[in-house]
Amino acid sequence: MPPVRAFARALGAMVAIASLSTPASADEIDRCVAASERGQQARRRRGLTEARTAFIECASDACPAVVRAACAEWLGQVEAVLPTVVVAAVTPDEKDVPSASMTLDGRRVVDGIAVPVDPGAHRIDVQAEGYEDATLRFVAREGEHARIVRVTLTKHVEASTTPKSEGYTVRPITWITGGLAVLALGSFAYFGATGSSRAEELRSTCAPRCPEYERDAVATRYVVADVSLVAAVVLGGVSVWTLLSNPTPTR
Repeated sequence: MPPVRAFARALGAMVAIASLSTPASADEIDRCVAASERGQQARRRRGLTEARTAFIECASDACPAVVRAACAEWLGQVEAVLPTVVVAAVTPDEKDVPSASMTLDGRRVVDGIAVPVDPGAHRIDVQAEGYEDATLRFVAREGEHARIVRVTLTKHVEASTTPKSEGYTVRPITWITGGLAVLALGSFAYFGATGSSRAEELRSTCAPRCPEYERDAVATRYVVADVSLVAAVVLGGVSVWTLLSNPTPTR
C-alpha cells in the first residue's frame, strides 16, 4: 500500500475517533481528509502550488483539529520551499512599463505582486502598446522567494525617415520623344551621306547632262535628310523639356 494512502487511512481513523467530540459533519470530515491526501500526493510529485492549495483547505477551521494541525504543519513546510516570483516589465534603461499585460504559463499576472510557482521551467509573455511583444523563459528553484524576473521591452521599430539621394521620375513621353530624336538623327546621317555620295558620283560621270530622275533622287535624299534633321532637333527639344519640367521628384 502506498505510504500516502496508508497515512491517509490512519489519519481518517484518527479523525473518526476525534469526530465523536467535534461538531464537524461527516461530509466535512471526508472533504478535509481528501484534501490532506491530495496535498501529500501533489507534494510528492513536486507540485508545490497544488499541495499548498490543498493544505490551505484542510487547515481551515471547518476541519477537525487533528487534521488542521497536520495540514498547518505541512503547509508551513511547503511554503518554506515554494518558489515565488515577481514579474516586472521594463525598458532597456530599466524604466517600468505600467501598461504591460503579462501572462505566466498562460495565467494572467500583475506586475509587482509575488506569484507562487512550481520548481522548474516557466514562460512569461508580455505585451504593451508601442512595444514589441516579448517572451522570457526561466527556471524557478526551491527556496527562491520574491525573485524579481524582469522582461525587457523594446520600442516598435519605425520605418527609416532618412531621405535618400534625390532623383526624378522619367515620364514615358520623355523616353518616346528621345528615342524618336535618335532615329531622326540616324535618318539625317544616312540620307545626307548617301545623297552626298550619289551627287559626287553623278558629277564625275554625267554632269551636267545627268538624267533628271537621277538628279531628283539625289534631291529627294537631301530633302529627307533636312526633314530628319529638323525632326531630330524638335523631338530632342521636346524630350529635354519634358525631362526638365518633371515636377515630381522621387526619394
